[in-house]
Amino acid sequence: MICKAYAILLVTHGPLHAITRDLETMRMQTEMELRMFKQNEYVYHTMREAALKNKPASMMAQPVDEGIKSLFRRK
Repeated sequence: MICKAYAILLVTHGPLHAITRDLETMRMQTEMELRMFKQNEYVYHTMREAALKNKPASMMAQPVDEGIKSLFRRK
């Protein structure tokens, strides 16, 4: 959906328009998060929670308990 809006604004308003630049930033952020999610879901959720709480992302050890591990798929 972001890519469709970006494509339309790119044609109608050009690459230097403020909204076009904002959508490009959102698209890049979304693609980065999707890549991170596919690589390791646990790390993605840890970093996302840290960002939402405005804290630095500290890498904790991954959960050891099998019940917790089953919540996150790792590829």
